[in-house]
Amino acid sequence: PERSASDASERPYMRAFRDRVEAAMDGGKATLDCLLDETVADGCVRIAAAHASTAALPSLFGGVAITKVATAAAPSSAAVTVGE
Repeated sequence: PERSASDASERPYMRAFRDRVEAAMDGGKATLDCLLDETVADGCVRIAAAHASTAALPSLFGGVAITKVATAAAPSSAAVTVGE
């Protein structure tokens, strides 16, 4: 399911972004929408499990590399590695 800005407005601790990110873990990759959740600790990410969009990720826990997916509006990419 896709998230919209209205999803975030129902939860004041969340802010929606138009960014797409690629999550990579042990050879598996998933392209996901980015949503900032202020209840998740700095330097951590929460990725839903048991969902078709994340099925290629091999583990529920562990290090994951997050890379912003380049778009026409934001051609540059930035990478962050979490949990290693």
